Amino acid sequence: MPSRTSSATARLRLESQDARWRCPVRWVRQAPDTHKKLPPLLWAQEHVQEALRLTATLHRPGLPQHLQIVSPSGWEWASAIAEHLATQAGNCTDVVLLQRPHQRVLRGEGAPGELHRCDESIVVVEVARLLDDDDAWPALREAMTLGSVSQLPGDQQDSPDQVVRIDSARLSAVLVGPESDFRRLREQDGALTTLVPSRVIIRTEVSRDSAGVGTLVGLLRTAAETAGVGAVSAPALAWLIEEEAGRTTRRGH
Repeated sequence: MPSRTSSATARLRLESQDARWRCPVRWVRQAPDTHKKLPPLLWAQEHVQEALRLTATLHRPGLPQHLQIVSPSGWEWASAIAEHLATQAGNCTDVVLLQRPHQRVLRGEGAPGELHRCDESIVVVEVARLLDDDDAWPALREAMTLGSVSQLPGDQQDSPDQVVRIDSARLSAVLVGPESDFRRLREQDGALTTLVPSRVIIRTEVSRDSAGVGTLVGLLRTAAETAGVGAVSAPALAWLIEEEAGRTTRRGH
């Protein structure tokens, strides 16, 4: 088994301290198996879990609960967050991961678009994808602030009696991405912080204690299970964690 974990694991690292640090095997053996229903990327992120729980619990049509989540780059973070939100929201609220947040898709062109189909839902969107289309954020912002969104004209756009259709889009939005992408979005819209005041930051380091080791053990076991390599012994897991700790320190993270 490689010393690096899967892509879901590689984003989390032990705090940079002494490269000679040793992981007690007893910590590995004591690691709890309590994360089965939680996406691996959100392990050891209790503050993010709580923010998502509040978003799902307080969300109501006409009472949006928007949230910024500052994360490392990568589509897998938005996917993990949407997965966990769906478990928190239950059967009463749909959670939608917007995969193509472009203006025509969001607004619809001569017909209701994606935002209308997300009426009364919670949407999760990667900020980087919003930035791919200059007109995407204004469309999403319209829904976030007004609870409705205007369609783009259809084939009859040159008709003098063309009427702009307004569709209901009462939704809560969870924006996910690295700080650099949020910075670009704030440059585009200086009122972003006012519109979405709630903000949490993904921690990419775990503590060098039994709790941090427990998180890494769970991630390593999940990676081994996914790779089909079978069970990994406690001493081997301790060695892998020590190797990662030394590599992290030597690289100056």
